Amino acid sequence: MKKFSVERSRVLLYNRYVLIFIFILALVNVIQLATIGDYFTVSLFVLVGFLTTYFSKNMIVVLTVAMVFANMVKYGTDLANPWVYEGFDNKKKEPMTKKDKTSKIEEMVAENKKKQENLENGKDADADADADDDDEDTEEEFSGKKSKKQQKIEKDALDDLRHEMKLGFKRLNQNIDSVGMSNLFS
Repeated sequence: MKKFSVERSRVLLYNRYVLIFIFILALVNVIQLATIGDYFTVSLFVLVGFLTTYFSKNMIVVLTVAMVFANMVKYGTDLANPWVYEGFDNKKKEPMTKKDKTSKIEEMVAENKKKQENLENGKDADADADADDDDEDTEEEFSGKKSKKQQKIEKDALDDLRHEMKLGFKRLNQNIDSVGMSNLFS
């Protein structure tokens, strides 16, 4: 029985039709990975296939080992695509272009300067934002029955949060000014 299985596996390892089947399977796998843009796994496939040629000259073994290893890394770990964002929606976020990054940074700097000016003038930093949010329904409007203690706790928490944000924006603006980046966006 043992002799039969060894001979059978030897026949399969040197069969031309098995080689063609494995080659087509590997080719389809590489094309599929390249089509979805997973170049890390494609390069891993090529690298493992190249390294396997040092241990075996049998192309069936080389292609099978490369396919199995590349697919194990792709579907078995997070190494293949560490830039995937987690969340409720299954959408991949598009990488931002330099123009998008620059405009977003400019918006953030302008917003921070506006908040800093409001702080210096003695206004509440979130006064403009609160004026825009008047249309939104708050949780208090729906519940209607909050205890005085709960309302005081929420008010204190929001006041602490506002204070911390004011300090954070002040420090951020000081850091931006100390680095000299404010001249870049003017």
